[in-house]
Amino acid sequence: EHADGLQTFDFRRYWHSFLERIWIVAICVLAGLFLALGNLARTPKLYQAHTVLEVEFQEPSFVPTNDSTTRTRSVFLASQEALRTIEQNLTNQTLLARVVRSEGLAQDGGRALLGQSVVAEKNSSTTERTEASQTTNKTQNVNGVTTFTPLEEALGRGMAGMVHPVIRRGTRLIDLYVTHGDPAMAQRLAEAVGREYIRNSIERRASSSEDALRYLLEEEERLKRNLQKSEAAANEYKAKNPDALQLGGGTAATGSQGSGGARGGLVEDNLQDINTKLAAARAEQIRLEGQLQQVDQIGNNIDALLAIPSISAAPMVTAARNNIIQIEASITTLALRYKEKHPRMMAAKASLAEAKDKLRQAVLAQPPLLRNTIEQIKSTEASLQQALQAQQGVAVNLNRTAIGYQELARQAETDRALYESVLRQ
Repeated sequence: EHADGLQTFDFRRYWHSFLERIWIVAICVLAGLFLALGNLARTPKLYQAHTVLEVEFQEPSFVPTNDSTTRTRSVFLASQEALRTIEQNLTNQTLLARVVRSEGLAQDGGRALLGQSVVAEKNSSTTERTEASQTTNKTQNVNGVTTFTPLEEALGRGMAGMVHPVIRRGTRLIDLYVTHGDPAMAQRLAEAVGREYIRNSIERRASSSEDALRYLLEEEERLKRNLQKSEAAANEYKAKNPDALQLGGGTAATGSQGSGGARGGLVEDNLQDINTKLAAARAEQIRLEGQLQQVDQIGNNIDALLAIPSISAAPMVTAARNNIIQIEASITTLALRYKEKHPRMMAAKASLAEAKDKLRQAVLAQPPLLRNTIEQIKSTEASLQQALQAQQGVAVNLNRTAIGYQELARQAETDRALYESVLRQ
C-alpha cells in the first residue's frame, strides 16, 4: 500500500495461481481420458449383421384359387398390421428356440451363442446344419406340436436382446439386425432367424392344409355313404312302385339314371295333349259361332255371305266359283269371234247363268252346314272334357305315389350336389 492508500497489483502471484489451475484441469482431463480408454479396452467388441425380408401380398400356392379366404388373407398381408405382426414374431421366443435347435447352438451348452468361447464351425456349410436340424426338429408331442428343451428355450430368451427387426417405412421390407460379439455368428444368426421364420410359416400353412384335407376326406366318405343310401332308397321305391314315374321327373331324379329321356311322364303328356285339343276346339267353336251370327244378320245376300271366311272357303262354294271363272274366260274368248246372238255365245251365257245359280245354292247351303259343324265341335268338346276329367283322376291317384319318390329323388340330388362340391374342393 502506498501512503495515499492505493494498492498495487501482484501480477507474479496471480500468474502462478493461474498456472496451477491450468495444470489441475489438464491432469483431470488426462485422468478421465485414461479411465475412458481403460473402460473401452475392457468392453467387448460387438458386431451387427443385417438381412432384409420382403413380405409378399399373396402367398404362393401350388393350386390356383380365387376363394374369399385367399383374397382376405392377401388384403391382410398388404396392411400395416401384417408387417407389425411379422416384426413382432421375428423376436418370438418359440421362433428363436427353433433357431437355436436348427443351428445346433445348444450342443455346446450355449457358449458360442453367449460369447463365452467361439465354437462355431466356420467350415461347416449351412446344408449340414439344416440336415442336422431336420432330424432334431422331429421332437413333437402327442398333439404334433414341436417341443423344446429348457436349455433351448433359455437360449431363445437370451437371443431376444440380440435381434432387432425394423420395418422400412413406406415399403414391404423388414430390416433384421442381429448384434453379437462374433461377426460370423452375428451373420449366421441373422440368416437363421429369417430362414426359420419362412420355414415356420410354410409348416403352419402345410399343417392347416393337411387338417383341411383330412376334414374333406372324412366329409367325402360320409357324403358318399349318404348318396349311396339315398339313391338306393329311390331305386327301391321305384321298383316297388313302377307307376311313380307316370307323372314325370323320374329320368333325372338320380345320378344313376342318367339325364336323357323325356322330361314329362305318360300321364302328363296325355293331360297336355287333351288340354291342347280342348283349347283348339273351343277357339274353333267361338270363331264359327261368330261367323254364324254374321250369317243370320246378312240373310240371303250372296255377295255378303261370300265375304265370310268359312263360307268362301267351303269346297262346294270354291268349286262353283272356279266354274264361273272358267265360263267367263270362255265367253271373253268367244266374244272376239262371235256376236251376242250367235248360238255358241248364247249357250255360253246360259252355262254362266246356270253356274251362278249353282253358286247361289252352294252359298245358301252353307249356314246349315256351319251349324252342324258347330254341333260336332261341341260334341268333341264334351268328349275331350270327359277324357280330361278321367286323366286328371288318374293323375291325382298317381300323385300320391309320386310324392314319395320325388322326395327321395330330391334328397338324392341334394346329397349328390354336396358330394360333388366336396370332391371339387
